[in-house]
Amino acid sequence: MDNNLLLEKLIKMTKDNSLCWVRYCQSQIELKPLPPSPLDDGPFNIANSFAPLSKGIDTENSYVCHYNQGYFFLLLYDNLLQNSLTLRVQTDSAEYSRIYLSTSDTDDVNVVAQLKRLYNLISSHESTQDVDNFINSFINGE
Repeated sequence: MDNNLLLEKLIKMTKDNSLCWVRYCQSQIELKPLPPSPLDDGPFNIANSFAPLSKGIDTENSYVCHYNQGYFFLLLYDNLLQNSLTLRVQTDSAEYSRIYLSTSDTDDVNVVAQLKRLYNLISSHESTQDVDNFINSFINGE
């Protein structure tokens, strides 16, 4: 799968309001776990060795949107060294979710830039929408 095509389509559909993103903390959508790894139970549990560096998902600044029978999650991870963005996907019928892209796992500068662009587009759209609603409310005397 071409990651750039996926990101371009997400950006385009977000711009033309075909995708409606909401803050993850305000949604009722449960993020499914990632598939287990054979390394999870062994003595070399890599995930646990990095646990002190990670504070987890910043639910206030992460987003989710519904599309057909699935969900896209744009998750902001709050790490001690630096924050990272992860695009995670799940379907209604799947047992697990899947990480498609992450700024912490790629050296592809274009992918990192596109993930940040998508995130900025979503977060700025939300703040301008709040201002627009406020102005419309004022004009209409509500």
